[in-house]
Amino acid sequence: AAGVDGVKVDVQSGLASLGGGVGGGPSLAARYVGALEASVATTFGPHLIHCMCHSTENLYRYTHGSLLRASDDFYPSRPASHTMHIVNVGYNSLLLGELGVPDWDMFTS
Repeated sequence: AAGVDGVKVDVQSGLASLGGGVGGGPSLAARYVGALEASVATTFGPHLIHCMCHSTENLYRYTHGSLLRASDDFYPSRPASHTMHIVNVGYNSLLLGELGVPDWDMFTS
């Protein structure tokens, strides 16, 4: 796939607010997550990062692509933000680590 070996999908937690008329947020999230994971699995296997995904409607639906973004963006050039980033991701990982593999977003290439 042209050197692409995975997918990162942002803004997943906003689904609940769009569920009117289709059974509500949980119903829409179930259909969306199912379709997303099936689509990614077809082309990329398990290589899916769920990002901006911390709504309850989403978190308990993931079965494929268990990498969950546990942080806000990391800013290597802003040293004052590093400590707070580590603390926030550590706390978020306590919950997310029970549901998937937390991604700390602290690496640059």
